Amino acid sequence: MTAPRPVPSAPLLRGSVVPSFAYTTIKDRLPVILAKVIDHFVRRQHREHIKGSSAAATEDAAATAAAAAEDTAWDDRSASELRRIRDDIAALKYAMARDRPLEPLVAAADASADEATDVALWNAALDELDAAERSWFKAPWLFIECFMYRLLRQSLLATTTWRDYDLFESEKQASLFGSAESILRMASAALGVRAAADRDAAAELIQFSLWGNQSDLSLFVNAKHDEAHKHQISGKDQLASSSSSIIVNDMDAVLDKLAAIRTGTVVIVLDNAGFELFGDLCLADYITQTTECTVVFEGKLFPWFVSDTTARDFDFVVDECALLADKREHDNLREAVARWRAWVASGRWVLRFDPFWTTPFPFWRMPERAPALLKQLSDAQLVMFKGDLNYRKMVHDAAWPPHTPFAEAIGPIASSGIAPFVMLRTCKSDTVAGLRPGQAAELDAIDKDWMVNGKFGIIQLHQ
Repeated sequence: MTAPRPVPSAPLLRGSVVPSFAYTTIKDRLPVILAKVIDHFVRRQHREHIKGSSAAATEDAAATAAAAAEDTAWDDRSASELRRIRDDIAALKYAMARDRPLEPLVAAADASADEATDVALWNAALDELDAAERSWFKAPWLFIECFMYRLLRQSLLATTTWRDYDLFESEKQASLFGSAESILRMASAALGVRAAADRDAAAELIQFSLWGNQSDLSLFVNAKHDEAHKHQISGKDQLASSSSSIIVNDMDAVLDKLAAIRTGTVVIVLDNAGFELFGDLCLADYITQTTECTVVFEGKLFPWFVSDTTARDFDFVVDECALLADKREHDNLREAVARWRAWVASGRWVLRFDPFWTTPFPFWRMPERAPALLKQLSDAQLVMFKGDLNYRKMVHDAAWPPHTPFAEAIGPIASSGIAPFVMLRTCKSDTVAGLRPGQAAELDAIDKDWMVNGKFGIIQLHQ
């Protein structure tokens, strides 16, 4: 007999709850993301048209250069497939706005065994929903957001030209370019060669990693990338002024745990690429220099939630940091990049991309759905989960009373044997646990949007 699925005692977040951040996300934010993807392809098609006209190309050199930078060859098939992707996304946007029923995924005719398995997994997850909740606003919010990104993936997999295309790559790269000044400033503050462990330095790096999570392109859908550095915390003075915005702060316990680790594995479950990833690399740099540990970075197999880190994103950030260091003659950054590349080559730094991270399942289901991954996380000395989505998955994306003990909100993960872990998250969804009684009301009086605007952070340890 199959064991019953664990479910939280608190209600799951859903777009059918009005008002709620889930409702606003499905009504407003997700359609904007889809519209920007359509606009990206319209611009791409326009650039190719210009590129094909020598006269126009002469008049619009910038557009021609942008087209030349694209890594997807352009021919009749790519143009036809692009139009079909645009139609798929427009239909998805229409269905979402009208709360249409959720349709099962369909594997491409030439789907690999892994792709077919993934389609079966998603359809089984869809079948777990009650019939009355299988629509865009009625289904659990966590499922809906994940489902949208998986549908975008399905549209690309049905093509030959675009199947490995990153719909969000240009945005991620523009955001990184706009963060150059922040990267240089943080590099000056955080990237010296370490002779020994330093508690104050470790605390600063953990905070840099935490606040980097504010740079989330799925939340700030209308962000101006060339001004990204103006809103990023990259200097020690900013850390001091931001400390009061850490609403759960287990820093001392995390530092004690780090100080006790000498060998083994530290896992960082990544969130956003770009500036946030740079902060994570700085923290990993410290851990690698002051211990004999291997650092494992867990990223996403394919583009996810706009700015989540893929293998290409990881390489791009490191490569761009190298170019920036040379351009600005920044020795700290240049030397750090050389260390990072050497550690990747030697195996001190390991990149992993487990399929579980791009499923709709909360971490409560990890013992059942990803036992091998859970074993790897259990064997680590410490796991660092970055970002809001990982937090939502950890607490089953439920509307917990904020004073609910964190151990209760993480359900079966608490007794799963997982290594001690810390959540580094800026609050961008209406779920939180582990606050002291009355703290939520105090925060409401300070900022009514404290749960969702990314201005408040959490350093939350479970061991």
